[in-house]
Amino acid sequence: MNNYQIKTTILYVVFIGGGVWEILDMFTSIRTIIAGPLIALLALFLLYETYRSFSKPSRSRFLLWATGVFLVGFGIEVIGVRTGWPFGEYQYT
Repeated sequence: MNNYQIKTTILYVVFIGGGVWEILDMFTSIRTIIAGPLIALLALFLLYETYRSFSKPSRSRFLLWATGVFLVGFGIEVIGVRTGWPFGEYQYT
């Protein structure tokens, strides 16, 4: 197996395991604790792998694009929590 196949296999195992745990309602307290950090780590991993897939001259454009997407998304979340627009009233606890 090459490096790409190993990484892909690990991601599938994590996702399938999470799906099975959810269906069987197993490890509820552990899932609650690790869900946020696991999603953040997965996002960082995918961002890094995507960054590596670009040629060196294109990497700075990708980072600029990714930063813009993050800032716009975060900004919409802040606006949504404070004003209720565009998703309706909600809050994080």
